[in-house]
Amino acid sequence: MAAASIVKGIQSGGVAATIKHFVCNDFEDQRNSVNAIVSERALREVYLMPFQLATKYANPKSYMTCYNRVQGEHVPNSKKLITDLLRKEWGWDGLVMSDWFGVYNCEKSLEAGLDLECPGGPAMIRKHESLIHQILAREIPQYVIDERVKNILNFIKFGIESGIPANGKENEDNNTAETSAFIRQLADDAIVLLKNENSILPLKPEENICLIGPGAIERRTTGGGSASLNSYYHTTVADALKTKLGRDVPFAMGVQRII
Repeated sequence: MAAASIVKGIQSGGVAATIKHFVCNDFEDQRNSVNAIVSERALREVYLMPFQLATKYANPKSYMTCYNRVQGEHVPNSKKLITDLLRKEWGWDGLVMSDWFGVYNCEKSLEAGLDLECPGGPAMIRKHESLIHQILAREIPQYVIDERVKNILNFIKFGIESGIPANGKENEDNNTAETSAFIRQLADDAIVLLKNENSILPLKPEENICLIGPGAIERRTTGGGSASLNSYYHTTVADALKTKLGRDVPFAMGVQRII
């Protein structure tokens, strides 16, 4: 339900939300080749259920497939998961895109229901000349191409109707004190304390504390890939505590980060 709320919030502003990674994306090691073997019940009740709830209550405009296999088949090639389950059984009619360089077979992915190969031009698998050759040779039926194109055009139409210009310049209109306070409050509200023996938290300003480890003085404001962004401002744990307490907090490196 949290995913559904996020999707609703994004799409309320006319921006298409992409929900990922569909499905059983639990491994980073050998993520392009690992095979997730799960029972049908576990697949539906554990792995598919969050996607099903988000689809039912928020109708995301697009899905992104995972890199891995499920039951021996790469998900971008899975007609069972994309067409039979997602589109037909759940009645969803949006766009399905791959993860970056997450297409492995042109014909199978098209017939499975994968609309868009990402990140796009130049394509790695769905090359123009190869695709035309397969269509002319009747290896890929015309109706399959028509379905994929229809979903892409509907997705583009939704984007155009948002009124947001393509390649528009970024601005800092939302960089206000009110926005900062609101985001901080969201972060505070999201913290869940599982254990608090002897009421050790919250710490009192007059208590003696120290910071240990490189994470205290390094700015970690963004992730990698689609989690990367240019933040309006950033700080470190050490600097934030100094601002809060009005004094320096003792720090020890502890261990060096090895990259």
